[in-house]
Amino acid sequence: MASFFNSSPMFTHDIDMMHCIHFHTPLSAYRGASVESVLTSHWAQYGRHYYCRYDYEGVTTEQGAAVMAKVSSYCNSTSLPAMGSMTVSKCFNFSYYDDVTQTGADNQGIVFTTKEGSRVVFRLSGTGSQGATVRVYMEHLVTENFDRDVAEVVAPLAQFALSVSEIERITGRTAPTVIT
Repeated sequence: MASFFNSSPMFTHDIDMMHCIHFHTPLSAYRGASVESVLTSHWAQYGRHYYCRYDYEGVTTEQGAAVMAKVSSYCNSTSLPAMGSMTVSKCFNFSYYDDVTQTGADNQGIVFTTKEGSRVVFRLSGTGSQGATVRVYMEHLVTENFDRDVAEVVAPLAQFALSVSEIERITGRTAPTVIT
């Protein structure tokens, strides 16, 4: 249950955030503590994951494929680049498997993970006749100073993502279309 309530890097979907809120609110009332104090206590024990997503919408299908080919090329490399001061420990193409429906899907994106618990995920979507969207998900685990700005915390990951993907060179874009 702990991973379901934001103690794990698997906390990536909006609905998971709602489940987390619905769990922590009654818990804080039961404890007679504020939601903030419950979360601060949780972060002190498990660390806090900061998340950010860059979307590059409306790139051509060819540009999207080129970005994914570039990041995929690291999956077979024995020498992975550093992510700021962090050591990249793995690069892999992830697959999704649903235990309930017993179905799965391969080639869902490229994931770079660090020994320190951070990750950068590249996904390509919407590869139809209207172009594609390259999404870059960034997650950084911190174990102190929990009130930092998200952009500041994920900056080393963003620099890493831009470097390994060459997305600016490939797409001609100087910035993401959307940052969330």
